[in-house]
Amino acid sequence: MPDPIIIIGGGIAGMAAAWRLIPTGLPVTLLEARPRLGGRLDSLRAAGAPTPFDNGPHLFLSSYVRTRRLLREIGLERDFDYPWPGRLPVIGPQGRAAILWEWPLPAPFNFSAGLLSFPLLSWKARNRAVLAARDLLTGPLEAEVSAAQWLEAHGEAEERGLFWEPLVRAALNAPSEAVPVRDLQVILREGFAKGLTGGRLGHARRPLGKIFGEGMRRALEEAGVQVLTGHTVGGAEITAGRITSVKLRNGRSLPCRAVVAALPPWALYDWLRTLPHPTPLVAPLHLEAWGAQSLVSLFLWAGQRPWVEPWTSLPGRRAAWVFDYTRLWGDSRAPLGLILEWPDLPQSQTAAAMRGFVAREILPELAAALPQLSRVPWRAWKLVRERRATPLRPRALWGHPLSPTTALPNLVLAGDWLDPLLPPTVEAAVRSGEAAGEKIIMQKIALDK
Repeated sequence: MPDPIIIIGGGIAGMAAAWRLIPTGLPVTLLEARPRLGGRLDSLRAAGAPTPFDNGPHLFLSSYVRTRRLLREIGLERDFDYPWPGRLPVIGPQGRAAILWEWPLPAPFNFSAGLLSFPLLSWKARNRAVLAARDLLTGPLEAEVSAAQWLEAHGEAEERGLFWEPLVRAALNAPSEAVPVRDLQVILREGFAKGLTGGRLGHARRPLGKIFGEGMRRALEEAGVQVLTGHTVGGAEITAGRITSVKLRNGRSLPCRAVVAALPPWALYDWLRTLPHPTPLVAPLHLEAWGAQSLVSLFLWAGQRPWVEPWTSLPGRRAAWVFDYTRLWGDSRAPLGLILEWPDLPQSQTAAAMRGFVAREILPELAAALPQLSRVPWRAWKLVRERRATPLRPRALWGHPLSPTTALPNLVLAGDWLDPLLPPTVEAAVRSGEAAGEKIIMQKIALDK
């Protein structure tokens, strides 16, 4: 029996790499430090919460071609829905509600027509937004310019506050000053203005943990992949310039033929520094300089409450997005989920202090935007902070492609931060994982006896 290909990291990139390697016929072992697969596509349970709740609300795009293909091959595509025609409810800071429609026109006219008919913006602001979108779609952009700098030079505060900033936050989970404008360009090109109809907003029909942590794990194991959760890597043995085994922190050592490290940059940095002579591996990626954007979510449960839209944008508020999981999952017990613009959330607050803040600041603001929720007796709530939800590329690397290959010929990298074209998204993670598997196959790392 040949030594396995070991994949470190059980997020969607690692799972995509494992699925791509199955046809080689060689053994594949997938290692994940957490108790479940899925990474940031996960669900949680907590005392007092009537149902599971996701690790933060997630939207998907119908233009995620590789992701949808992977889900179709595994048999999970029906767990996602992409309503057509696309619509995004928005409630402006003054309480005025409107729908940003994705018109049934060929892309990019679907996107432009929706902007031009968006009533929360003045006519001048709509025209400025459409012209800016045209320039983003067609123009060459300077790599070192942030999305905030570019938008300030190509519009005014009205459309930035009501359209561009919510779009950047939703698509990139980062403030516009922290991401290059090229990332925004790619989101428009690949997400909303590609193909006949562009990208429709979509959602999972059931908890992400059921889909990825259980459904995808079951498919991988049935295809022969050995899945080991709750196993943290602590080093590796290198012989003659190749990794020959991966060490676990529990003292176990796993022989391997090749390794795919499907880790975020900070976790990869920690692991590579445990290897002999890590500098040639670490230096080209500037791993020590990568930042992370947090995601703060609040989940609210009630015995009975009115339905709201499946998702709603609330620009200019602490609760920037609202997701109704009763609508999304078809489960009357499911929570309401809020994405909070709360980057300075104190770490040392007591549960009572946090409960007071939610009651004093968040719930009144939510009721003002959605009056039908003003009299709801919320019976439970959970605040979730994913401190490292999205990798933030250091400015020194803006515009520079990163190689998934390393100085060790049988070590290949994967992750949403490594895709040469896309910013960190689910689609980027899947593409990167599949590319890592293909590199192992093409270079015959795994097949050489």
